[in-house]
Amino acid sequence: MIKRKLKALYLRLLFLLPHDNIYAFHNLSSHPALELTGRKLDTQAFYDFVRRHGPYVSLTDILASGNLSSKAAITFDDGLEDVYSIAYPFLTGQGIPFTAFILTDKLDQPGYLTTAQVVEMAQNPLVTIGSHGTDHTRLSAASPEKQRHELHASREKLQALLGRPCTLFAYPFGAYNQTTLALMKESGYRLACAVKGRPLLRGNHDDPYTIPRLSIDDTTLDLYDY
Repeated sequence: MIKRKLKALYLRLLFLLPHDNIYAFHNLSSHPALELTGRKLDTQAFYDFVRRHGPYVSLTDILASGNLSSKAAITFDDGLEDVYSIAYPFLTGQGIPFTAFILTDKLDQPGYLTTAQVVEMAQNPLVTIGSHGTDHTRLSAASPEKQRHELHASREKLQALLGRPCTLFAYPFGAYNQTTLALMKESGYRLACAVKGRPLLRGNHDDPYTIPRLSIDDTTLDLYDY
């Protein structure tokens, strides 16, 4: 308890400095049947968090900026159905851009996005679709061959589905190793997101393949919700 309070105090002090944030969300539904990840946030808590933070820009815009301006970007991992049913209407209704990182082998599975939903969202200029791999493999523990498959197969499937380049990736579990980074450079991706570096200070993301994000769920909300 003391360690957690000290961490919260440290983060609050850091957030007094100029900074930008990239938020990573997962499950937004409180329905037990749809809780497909250990990282979840109640729907109303998600709405409230988004309203209290910002202003929001796209993931690529926040990284292209040369100045810290206290802006934020929203991302979603795993490609869960509630990105379409909960986040999509709420965020686009307020003109807020976001990026959804998709597990391509999970498309059209119960609780996950359908191909039709991904195609529909991708047609909205506020939505960017990226890859999260094929089946949520922890890349840092996988063979080079498996890692290469995760990067290339998921990218090719999304490009065929959307008819445009897929240039953004998010590491499952935020995990990668030196082999992953070497493969990323040959993969065709421009940027890759992890979950580290808190808060997102400009000096923490010199490498475009290790972009830090803040994971927001019911276990971390109190650390970052101020």
